[in-house]
Amino acid sequence: MRGEITSGNTLLAMDVFANPATFADSPADIHLFSSEDIFFKFATPTFQDSFAKLVAAEIYTSIKVLLFIRDPVSLAASAFQQILKRSIGVSLSIQDRMESDTFPIQVNAILDFLEQFPEVTTTVRNYSQVRASLVDELSDWMGVPKSLLTLPARATINRSMTSSELMLLAALSQGEGLIRTLLSDALCNKLPDIPPDEIRPSLDVQEALWLRMSNDIERVNARVEPEHRYNKERDIKPPLDLGVKAEISRDQIGVIADCIVELFNRVTALQAKQKDSVARIAEMRERNQKLQSLNVELRDRLAGQRKPAPESGS
Repeated sequence: MRGEITSGNTLLAMDVFANPATFADSPADIHLFSSEDIFFKFATPTFQDSFAKLVAAEIYTSIKVLLFIRDPVSLAASAFQQILKRSIGVSLSIQDRMESDTFPIQVNAILDFLEQFPEVTTTVRNYSQVRASLVDELSDWMGVPKSLLTLPARATINRSMTSSELMLLAALSQGEGLIRTLLSDALCNKLPDIPPDEIRPSLDVQEALWLRMSNDIERVNARVEPEHRYNKERDIKPPLDLGVKAEISRDQIGVIADCIVELFNRVTALQAKQKDSVARIAEMRERNQKLQSLNVELRDRLAGQRKPAPESGS
């Protein structure tokens, strides 16, 4: 295990859910699917329909779901960072993210759906509470000793970003998403131990999120164990005074420079391929023109051979 950012195995899960019969004869007794994307897909009718068919197929004797939730302000701030890392043409501010957050609604919708199936056991854990002991939570949920799990060499994977790094991504937000993805992944993978900054909007904006989502927050809290409920005192924090200067370390500069070189090499290689393609097209066009000329010449020769001979005595 390299201990780097991964998107999980959502695609495999979707394949199993959509085509459960293909896994009926699998030699494995247990299949484990894990990805943040699965959370969002569980809230969609298509995915829910596939999951219902999987349950009905009775391929598995039991299905266990470990659902991580996260305090809403903390989650909205993290989602803002993900959007800034990945999306194209971003103009969203963290305040916009707070004002549009609906994660507690989705959590309730997913729990409502899963509760329909007696075969499914759902465990809810709050990431904001157990973020320092995720491996313990996973081993307990799986019912296996922690010693059986293969852990990466590094303790931190996909850290949050510093305010300066986010400033850089924001400055690149109107460009191609690949640039920000390459840069943010490199900074997080190569410099995992840099302490991130907890970016927050004003206290009023944070309070407004809790007020707007209060009904759904209360409904989630009524369905989970006390220690894993949404916690307002833990979630709302004063915003940082970021000032006007951005601090970048030598190590960060090195990673950024490596990304610039990699992008330059990619562009150079792409330009070389395009140049080669243009040359090939020009060569093919020239060959085609020669073939057309030869075709015309052959046609003229054949037409000349077919002319009737002049009559004698004329």
